[in-house]
Amino acid sequence: MGVFSIRWHCLCCSGVEELERDICFILGLLAIKVDHQTAICKHGALPTLVAMIKRYSGKNDIHLTGIPAQTCRRTADAITNLAHENNDIKNKVRQEGGVPPLVSLLHSIDPKVQRAVAGSLRTLAFKNEDNNQIIVELGTLQLLIQMLRAEDSTIHYEAVGVIGNLVHSSPAIKRLVLEEGALQPVINLLSSPCGDSQREAALLLGQFATGGWDWRCVGAGCCGLQRCWVALLSWSLSCVGSVCIEIRPARISMPGRSSWLADLDGIAGWQRRLSRLSAEGVLFINCCPAVVTPGSWID
Repeated sequence: MGVFSIRWHCLCCSGVEELERDICFILGLLAIKVDHQTAICKHGALPTLVAMIKRYSGKNDIHLTGIPAQTCRRTADAITNLAHENNDIKNKVRQEGGVPPLVSLLHSIDPKVQRAVAGSLRTLAFKNEDNNQIIVELGTLQLLIQMLRAEDSTIHYEAVGVIGNLVHSSPAIKRLVLEEGALQPVINLLSSPCGDSQREAALLLGQFATGGWDWRCVGAGCCGLQRCWVALLSWSLSCVGSVCIEIRPARISMPGRSSWLADLDGIAGWQRRLSRLSAEGVLFINCCPAVVTPGSWID
């Protein structure tokens, strides 16, 4: 338990950052266990971790390298593990002012730092509306969408994960994400060599396509809805091996305006093809129709 009560800010010996880095690494490992999360926070580690993140963010240096960059990402990793599935700690991170510096550090050119802070934001955003609101208000969406285009698969995997957690059960944030132009980059991730990114992108597209809002309001209209479903179907049919994903086909309620469904052989044909794949053990599918109202279409 002694490691939890080390007062890092009082250290004045040489190699302080190396020591901080190693302590954060140990704390991150210990925090994997739920009972350790509480013990670590009880002994005052969380305010210190947030203060360290603020310190690196306060440098306004996107070119962090070497030991500072290593310590920064280990600090972010420790926060990630502490907050994992622990809503009380997620709230404490926000209350300590930890969200803005994490968002700021997304600008780092070090991919490992960028990935680590994105991982923290992804964890903090999961089922926490207050954290989601702050993350969005800080203007994070455009940066996350840029990260979706990164060549580094670990970067776009974390970015699509953050966006997925932000839009979960939030039509308002879904709307903002689409307005910022996320649709095509997410569709592009279905062709990523990273299977995890493909899966996250498919799940996010499913959320987009079943949003229950007027697509004209996000500048996507019928075309946007079409692109979601064609991309999802094409990806699903091209998968090799076992894929577990919930797919929700749209039921078009406006006669004469669903010609694009010919690409999918119509809804009935679409469901038949997916049912066949499901029966063969290739796909696990939960078909739940969503209604697209006449107001959803634009000429």
